[in-house]
Amino acid sequence: MSNYPDQIKEQIKGVIGEHYTNYAVVLLEEDGELHIDYPSPIIGKALLAEGLKVLIELDRNQIIFYDTLENQEEDDIDEQ
Repeated sequence: MSNYPDQIKEQIKGVIGEHYTNYAVVLLEEDGELHIDYPSPIIGKALLAEGLKVLIELDRNQIIFYDTLENQEEDDIDEQ
């Protein structure tokens, strides 16, 4: 059952659509149900694919960052 009434979804799309021609709206409900909307399938696929690339790169950077921190902590312990 959707907790986001169609009226609210349309308002969200309307506000975003006034300012951007290419957009994707992703809503996640408390029960885990996912709603994705976009102006056309090609735009939706392109934006979501690009967003996934960004998230993957962010995750890689975090892994590298945390690995670097762990190595620095080990080096600090070795120096003592």
